[in-house]
Amino acid sequence: MAKVWGVSIEEARDFARKHNIQSANRMFPRKESTKNQENLIATGTMVDQIEHLKNFNIEMSKKKKAQESAITKLEQSRFGDMLTRRSDPDPIIKVKCTKPKTERMLTLYITRRVEKGKAAGQYTEVLSSQDLVKLGYNEWLQLLELVNKKKGKYFEELRLVLERLITKVKDLALVLNTSNKTSSSSVSASMSWKRTFKDV
Repeated sequence: MAKVWGVSIEEARDFARKHNIQSANRMFPRKESTKNQENLIATGTMVDQIEHLKNFNIEMSKKKKAQESAITKLEQSRFGDMLTRRSDPDPIIKVKCTKPKTERMLTLYITRRVEKGKAAGQYTEVLSSQDLVKLGYNEWLQLLELVNKKKGKYFEELRLVLERLITKVKDLALVLNTSNKTSSSSVSASMSWKRTFKDV
């Protein structure tokens, strides 16, 4: 097949289709003779289009990388203090989850154990699965350990949410030690939780 400036008609047409050039058929109509198409390439129209598209793709790639970098910085700012935000939270000993028909998010019932002072006992926090981001990294690990022992679609949904959060923090290189041991410096957040106290 004849080529002009190293580009054949079929190569030009395939390139145009691959990169979603809307005018591909108009640029390289099959009904035109090969000679006419070669003349079209020879005028520089098609080559200019390809060069322009290559440059456009390069610029878009640069913008995408810049956006990804900005998102990464935002997420690092959001999760950056995951290991220091929360001051020695009470250990999680039980989790239960439900999903009302009118809600999109899971409702979690997290039971903690109080081991210090006169208030020793247990209490339950009620929160939505979207509020898990406000908890600490080590609290996620505690919850995941409990959830992995459970069965049911709601626990599976909760497990996926926890794994996504944990993976996100790892991908941001914010966690060096990913063991399941509870740290005294896990994450803190201010939440409006309903607490139900029950003496042991």
